[in-house]
Amino acid sequence: MNTAQLVANFVRLSDSPEAAPRLRRFILDLAVRGKIIEQDPDDEPADELIKRVRIERKRLISLGAIKNEPIPVEPVDAQKPYPIPNNWQWIRLGDALGMINGRAFKPTDWLPAGLPIVRIQNLNNENALFNYCDESKVESRHLIESDAFLIRLVWNAGHIVRCIYLEAG
Repeated sequence: MNTAQLVANFVRLSDSPEAAPRLRRFILDLAVRGKIIEQDPDDEPADELIKRVRIERKRLISLGAIKNEPIPVEPVDAQKPYPIPNNWQWIRLGDALGMINGRAFKPTDWLPAGLPIVRIQNLNNENALFNYCDESKVESRHLIESDAFLIRLVWNAGHIVRCIYLEAG
């Protein structure tokens, strides 16, 4: 669907039971392609930002804060599903941020108080109760800092990716 089709068929589409989810997907699709707003030619090119990220990555490796893992190779044209604005750049997610797999806590690790354990239920429902554990038994790499993104991947029907941002403070 393109913008002209959406406008021409809006009344008909809005009566569909799938109208809201389809419109959400359409808007998200436009956003990731850089088509929601006009691109500002004065914006810093993505490759400059990526250079700064790589410099910071090297600094963190030298401090021992992160592991020295190979930097992902830039995606080839066949892996780029659609064109993006000229000042954007395709990169692999691991080139832009550090990713750490979570830790699987067993129910026998749960305590009535202590360090909160973030589980899938807490990402799905902000009112879900937390389980707790003994902080001394958790590796520092599994402690969640403020200003972190938690990403939940579900590889079943719909290929859902859910991101949660933890604000500082």
